[in-house]
Amino acid sequence: MRQFSFRSFLFVTPVIFAVLVNSCSTSTAPQSGGTASGGGLVVPSTVNFGAVSLGQTKDTLLSIFNENADTVTITGDATSTAALVDSNFTHSLSIAGNTYKNIEVAFTPTAQALMATDSIQYENNGKHYVAAMTFESNGSGTTGGGPSAMLVVPATVDFGSLPIGQWKDTSIILVNTGALTITSSSLSGTEARDTNFNLPVVLASAGYITVHIQFNPSAVGPRSVNDTIHYTSGGTKNTAVIALVATGSQTVTTPGPGSTYTYSVDTNGTALPPSTYTVVSNTLSFQGKTNVVEIRDDTGGLQYYHVESNGDLSVFVDFNTLAPLPLGLPTAWLTIPLGSHQTTTNLLYDTSITYNSLPVTIQLVDTGRYVGPSQVPAAKKVFQTDQGSISVALTASTFGFAVASAETVVNIWYAKQIAFYPKRRDIAVTNAAALGIAPSNVTTNYLLTSYTVH
Repeated sequence: MRQFSFRSFLFVTPVIFAVLVNSCSTSTAPQSGGTASGGGLVVPSTVNFGAVSLGQTKDTLLSIFNENADTVTITGDATSTAALVDSNFTHSLSIAGNTYKNIEVAFTPTAQALMATDSIQYENNGKHYVAAMTFESNGSGTTGGGPSAMLVVPATVDFGSLPIGQWKDTSIILVNTGALTITSSSLSGTEARDTNFNLPVVLASAGYITVHIQFNPSAVGPRSVNDTIHYTSGGTKNTAVIALVATGSQTVTTPGPGSTYTYSVDTNGTALPPSTYTVVSNTLSFQGKTNVVEIRDDTGGLQYYHVESNGDLSVFVDFNTLAPLPLGLPTAWLTIPLGSHQTTTNLLYDTSITYNSLPVTIQLVDTGRYVGPSQVPAAKKVFQTDQGSISVALTASTFGFAVASAETVVNIWYAKQIAFYPKRRDIAVTNAAALGIAPSNVTTNYLLTSYTVH
């Protein structure tokens, strides 16, 4: 009976077996793939509006260019002052590779705002970037005033609908137009957390910083907390306020009994018969957790997962059923940090055996990672998902030198809309050629074709 939905972990077994029955020799550790980096959005660094009287509004047309081959998605922007208006990104905007978009920006200089910054936040291949533009005017016909260092923050951060008692983590970008020091932050309520400034943070001129904030609604309905960031610049104390909002809901959404998910399956370019997963229960008490979701796959095997209070996704695995050898392998909940965004690494198994009079240490380590948000086209729809991965790596070493290694990786794209994943990719990589057995390099893709959620 299978107790783990990620089938590629079966490929750990050959390496354990090889360590026990083959002589030891050297091997290099497998290299896992990565996400392409590089922002690619090109914007003007400085835009001078020239002579504009104070209080007079002047607008201009600008071109922003995506110099990469990949599409970039602009998710929002923030301006350092209300005197600068950029309303081009009230909704997300995608720019295809090697193309440009024209945007319109308006500036109304005042005695206190002869200079302003517009920070454009965008994503490329699941990574977050900022492109900043400086706008300036000489404030013709008036005296006084001048640019002052300011911290540019989003006016509002909406965490969306959250179950009561569940912490949700998100990252935001703070941009500064001059050198400053953030000294602390204060919250108007206990439903939010901002622990980024327990110690002062110094930002150089025209820099930015990515920080994490959390929200946990205490009641049903709209909830809000103001996050006030205190900072100093040029000896002057300033504040920037972010409104943190969320809508509290009663329960964590999980698929009910009878819900089904059917996938097209492809392994190394070879199509396999469709695979259907059926929810048996979503209120099961199992292996120390309650409200566990029990799934039956197309072979009749049972699998278990659990949505944690912070939004992380945990899956249960019994390694003894995957590698039935007399090694005393563990059972464990493995976690994909979709909510906390914190990479986790756990030593699951650590033992020593003697083979051919040599001491051999065998270790099993799992690592959970958050990759980022993405959109997945599946089942004739487009799902907003959180992408994450679990990897399990096995190493065998003697006298501190690795003699065998294996790593299996499962990538998932989890959609809250259906409380399941519309897409999954399993990768099994086994470095065992030096041990006299053929390596197993397997990539299996699952793509949702139809579903019914109760």
